[in-house]
Amino acid sequence: MNENENPIKVDVTPTTATTFNIPEKFRTVMVFLTVKIKLLDEGWLFAASNSVLLELNQLYPERAPEPVDLKLERGTSLHGKRLFVHSHVSRFRNGSETPDPSRVEYKLIFEGGDDLIDEFTVVSDRKNPSDFNSFIQFNQL
Repeated sequence: MNENENPIKVDVTPTTATTFNIPEKFRTVMVFLTVKIKLLDEGWLFAASNSVLLELNQLYPERAPEPVDLKLERGTSLHGKRLFVHSHVSRFRNGSETPDPSRVEYKLIFEGGDDLIDEFTVVSDRKNPSDFNSFIQFNQL
């Protein structure tokens, strides 16, 4: 795994891109993005909408479910490009004994072919709904 800074911000829209270094070995390899959302407390369900933009071009128009193995571009083609990932997660009580919404574990996973490049995780507080935003600028090493 690479040593990139976690770009995920919760309930804040980043105005400055976080640099994401793509190692040399992924230069000619297709890069994929996966988003994983998991509730950490029992008795809750969630609904999420997702948006993925590369250089302001919508890559993921489905909104739901979360993107899995979404093709971005090859490592060299991503160099200098900006990626914005937004997920809006609402929680709904489904048997929980407490009215406090479940915390959300949110992951961004970047792979080159079948190899992991990097992954990032954050956990939200109990505010409902929660927005997860990532603004990335790719740098091919």
